[in-house]
Amino acid sequence: MMNEQTQERDDDEPIDDSTRASAPKPAVDMKDLPDLQEDRNESGNPRSEFTTVYDIIDRIQAMLDEAKAPIFSPGLVKVDRDELTDDLNELKKMLPVQLERASALMREAERRLNTAQTQANATMSDAQSRAADIVKEAGEQARFLAGQENVVAIARQKAQTIIDTAQAQADRLVQGADGYAAQVMGELDTQLGKMSQDVRAGLEVLHQREQEAARSMNASVSDQGEETQG
Repeated sequence: MMNEQTQERDDDEPIDDSTRASAPKPAVDMKDLPDLQEDRNESGNPRSEFTTVYDIIDRIQAMLDEAKAPIFSPGLVKVDRDELTDDLNELKKMLPVQLERASALMREAERRLNTAQTQANATMSDAQSRAADIVKEAGEQARFLAGQENVVAIARQKAQTIIDTAQAQADRLVQGADGYAAQVMGELDTQLGKMSQDVRAGLEVLHQREQEAARSMNASVSDQGEETQG
């Protein structure tokens, strides 16, 4: 299984007090996003979303490992056909369920990304509106304060600072959501790939043993035929 480390992002960088006081509360706090590391078991494998499928595969493997082989055919084992068939049927039923869970995680990542983008747009729109109000108010004050020629320049500088701060905050929201979505999809891709490899490997072992059993049976029938003719 994959062994990746998630990188925490710092979304608590200081911003201007006036911006913090009136800026809308972010819809997505990156600290509240689930840490996929918490789903790892003691061996470091993120199996919580695929536990049922892994358990079925483990049961099939244990059945094959514990089955006894004939003395003259060590490559062949006898297993309970009904038990093996039940496990395979259960595996077929559970695979769509596990894939739906993976799809749900991807949909959640996409939803959070869209929410972060919407919040970023709202932050920028609010900052631009406030900046325009400040410039307008400064212009009105300048008409009454003929000796204060720098009033408009100061107001414009403050407005630009508000816009820059809001842009940085919006960028952090979008980048954080992008990182979360990429992390979730990357882990899901690895999990699904590993699960597919395990299933194919198990089926290949069963297929090889069926072929060996058929060859052994044919050889036994041939030997019996020769003894009868003799």
